Amino acid sequence: NLPTINGVMQQAGHPFKAEDVKFASRGGRTTLSMDIAHAYPAAAGVIRWMRTLTFDGNKLTLQEDYQLRARKDTTFLSLITPHEPRLEKGAILLGESGSPDGLKITYDPRVFRVELEKKPLSDPSLLRSWPEGLTRIRLVQRSAALKGSYQLVFQPE
Repeated sequence: NLPTINGVMQQAGHPFKAEDVKFASRGGRTTLSMDIAHAYPAAAGVIRWMRTLTFDGNKLTLQEDYQLRARKDTTFLSLITPHEPRLEKGAILLGESGSPDGLKITYDPRVFRVELEKKPLSDPSLLRSWPEGLTRIRLVQRSAALKGSYQLVFQPE
């Protein structure tokens, strides 16, 4: 999922594509980077938003470096999960520890505050897969700085 920047979500269609896309894979390490600034309309106020995903062994790191024209509204990342999130300082735990679906998401609590929103489902086809519903994890940026960076690390718990 792409971030919601200044309250604005990414837009659909060819004009709103990522630019400066780069891919590299060497020695068990794979990296994909792109500038996602053009995925947003001008109202988002994005100058540059470099997103880099690095897969190294069993760890995935999301690194984002950004520059904005202004801060007009909330900027946050959304993650959707069927698991009940467990919060620790600087980490979100999903699934059962040691199980194939056990996941630890590490973040800097000085950069983000975590909000959890339970999403009940009514569509029967979705209820078959997720009878307990889904949870949206919102990682809300604390800073109003126009330029910055952060990272999230996803790894087995």
